Amino acid sequence: MSDGPSIREMFINLTGAALDTYNLQKARGVIFADHATFEKRIDICSGCEYITSTLGMNRCKLCGCGLMIKTRLAVSSCPIQKWTRMTDAEIEAMKKSVS
Repeated sequence: MSDGPSIREMFINLTGAALDTYNLQKARGVIFADHATFEKRIDICSGCEYITSTLGMNRCKLCGCGLMIKTRLAVSSCPIQKWTRMTDAEIEAMKKSVS
């Protein structure tokens, strides 16, 4: 694929993200990032040189992930570290703010 990773590589990336999300849900009861984190991530990705659009879906050329999903998951991170997964402290603060 000239516009990103192979289907196999995208499947491996997706499987890893799903496992990380499951483990976070199991351990902390959290799947999604808070709205402020999501907005910050989307803003960063929107200006990134590795963003592409395939069939109307914005995705990362490096990992192949759909940005509207990847940027919402608390455990996701940018493959070139423009943004990182939420820390345990950020997750705990988010949980307290919605309780």
